[in-house]
Amino acid sequence: MPYPVPTSSVAPESWTLNGAPVTTVLPGWDYESLLQFERLVRVDVLKTAKEAGLDVEVPLALHVRYWATGSYVRHSAALVPLVPDATSGWAQALLVATVDGRQLAGDLVLETTLVRIDEAESGGFTARRAGSVLWNDTVKLALEGSGGLLPIAPVRFSEQGLPAAAAWYVSLDGSDWRAPAMGNLLVLLNVDNRAVADALDPTDSAAAALWDTLTVDVVCDLVGRALDDEEYVPSRADADELSTGDLVTNLIRSFLSRPGEGVDEAVARLRDERRNDPSLVRAQAQSSLRFPRTSS
Repeated sequence: MPYPVPTSSVAPESWTLNGAPVTTVLPGWDYESLLQFERLVRVDVLKTAKEAGLDVEVPLALHVRYWATGSYVRHSAALVPLVPDATSGWAQALLVATVDGRQLAGDLVLETTLVRIDEAESGGFTARRAGSVLWNDTVKLALEGSGGLLPIAPVRFSEQGLPAAAAWYVSLDGSDWRAPAMGNLLVLLNVDNRAVADALDPTDSAAAALWDTLTVDVVCDLVGRALDDEEYVPSRADADELSTGDLVTNLIRSFLSRPGEGVDEAVARLRDERRNDPSLVRAQAQSSLRFPRTSS
């Protein structure tokens, strides 16, 4: 941060779901579920102000937002102003984040920040702008057992009429871009393929490279299908339900658009590139996804 921040004045408890602490995985997650997370956070407001070089009267708040790595649509879940105890100087807040499972894919990220909520007229090298972050904490939760980008289903391809030695198949139920994304898409994993079967074991240290490859395939496959279909037009995510078109739009915005380029411009450019040099689109996705990632 370009200003001083507190070092030990925030005491957060772990997030809980239905009263049980969460770790790194949400077992049994279902896209039709409504997830309500809670955590208690205590803040020594007086110590925070002193270490950050702020007046003790500066209003502070705890802010929670969340997003999913499959869609990258960010949502604000809570903003709780802090009222310090007159004697101790401590304040506490119960933070509640209600997450609609239909908006999710991949990993769920919960971010908690301690922020200033007013604007200072002047302030030198201190957090003087509204929204300035003094402390932050991020938790990533895998929605699938392996942290997949989309809902997955292990199947035997030899019994499904699919190429017996293939690794996976991205199933898109029709081309209705307005259909709910998480009910319209399914990644079939071929357990007849030994490498895929081994990667389903969470203890398999070599699985990360395979899932990275799958991520690139999913992005390129879905975006490619949309670019080839004139019925697809860029859309903004609905507040209640993420459509297949919304998901594709978010993938383009996150991984394939250029700095300062609007999503409509990106789609027009990508359609032209896909007609003339489809490998360039895949290379752009690999670059944005940092593929392949190193073990470090």
